[in-house]
Order: sequence, then C-alpha cells, then structure tokens
Amino acid sequence: MYENKSKEFFEDELKTILFIHFDAKYYFKDVEYLNNPETLDELRVSKSLFIRKLKIAFWRLGIIEISKLFLKSKNQHFNLIDYLDNLNNNYKNYDWVKELPKSQINNWLNKFNSHEILSIRKRIEIQRNKYFAHTDRNPKYELKNSTITFKEINKLIEFTEEIITKLKQHCLQTHIDLEIVGMEKSGNILEMVSFYDMNKEHEIIERNKNYIKERNKNGA
Repeated sequence: MYENKSKEFFEDELKTILFIHFDAKYYFKDVEYLNNPETLDELRVSKSLFIRKLKIAFWRLGIIEISKLFLKSKNQHFNLIDYLDNLNNNYKNYDWVKELPKSQINNWLNKFNSHEILSIRKRIEIQRNKYFAHTDRNPKYELKNSTITFKEINKLIEFTEEIITKLKQHCLQTHIDLEIVGMEKSGNILEMVSFYDMNKEHEIIERNKNYIKERNKNGA
C-alpha cells in the first residue's frame, strides 16, 4: 500500500491511527462500563431499553473503528499491518527507523498473524461485515459464533498501544500519554440516569402526597 515515503508522511499516518485507536478504545470502555453497574440503582437503569440500545451502538462503533486498524483491505487506509509492512520492507531506506530494531517490527507482524490475534481479527471481520456494516440475510449464526470478549478487545488495545508508544519513542523521538482519565465511563451516564430516575420518582411521590392531602382537606 505504501511506497517509499517521508518521515513526515508516516508521522501524519500515525496521528490518524492514534485517533482511530482512541475512538475504538473509548467506545469499548463505554460498553464495558455500561455492562458493570456499581450500585443497585445503576443496575436497575442498566437494564433499560435506552441503555441496551446505547451499548449496541457503542459496540458497533468500536468494531467499525478497530477493524480499520486490524483488517487488511483496499478500503482500509490506516491499518497497522500495511504501516508496519512498509517500515519492514524499506527499513534500510528509512534512517529515522534505525533506533527501532527490525526484529521488533517482525515480531509485531508475526503477532498480527498469531493464532490468538488472527482469531480475534476474523471475528471482528464477521461482526463488521455480517451485522454492523452490512445487512445480512441471516446474521444470527455468524454473530453467535463470533463473540468477542472485553479481555480479547483489551488485548488488541494493549497491542496497538505498545506499537504506537515504541514507534513514537524510537522513530519519532516523542512521548505520548495513552490514558485519558474519565473518558471510559461514558460521562457517568448510569449514575446520571439513576439520579434522574430517583428525582423523578421522588417528584411523583410528592405530587401524589400533595394531591391526597388537598383532596382530604377539601373533602373535610
């Protein structure tokens, strides 16, 4: 996919890869948060239709974003495999890559095709193609057999962050902080909705009490 490009080109490409990574990471963290309520009130709210739809929407967006990084396709312009392949194939031509051992790039490429990572990538592709990006005639079987756990998603996130961190450090001589505090809790939406529901319930109870009080008063 890539030809012999400049250091600036790869730096710009890595910025876009980073943005895609952050989108995928925090969509999945949002779903993980919505699946793990911390209080009884949040547990009750988490079973609502609104939250269930929100989880599906965030998961869908996460799958679409992470597929851009891990699936090779003529339509995927920022996947990590093509990025690393070019660095590997043109290693001698890129002086700015030399501080990163070529063996490290090869190890990453081998890991992309390891049984574990390849299995997750294939299930991501099934979910994206059969359910989230296209309308399949009968996607139930494919989805049932393409379940992906948060542990597996986090493995891809950690793998991506290892690559980005080392490329930034050794090739681009910059440091990057890959944690954004608080973004993984989807704006504390469970807490906010449960608080809203409690206030709404309290308001209804007070309104009923006042109605009964006025009715009894007028009846007397």
